[in-house]
Amino acid sequence: MVDFCPWPGPLYVGDYHLREGMYQFKGLLRNLRLYAFALTPDEVAREAGR
Repeated sequence: MVDFCPWPGPLYVGDYHLREGMYQFKGLLRNLRLYAFALTPDEVAREAGR
């Protein structure tokens, strides 16, 4: 099990900063799910098949 530390800042989906500059996802997110735990490979496959 992985223990994640709380992040005090905002959560940005599809946006991150690199030394070379900023990257922003261009498009639409149709289905976004956040879990408080890691999915197993079987769970990922099952979710992808929906």
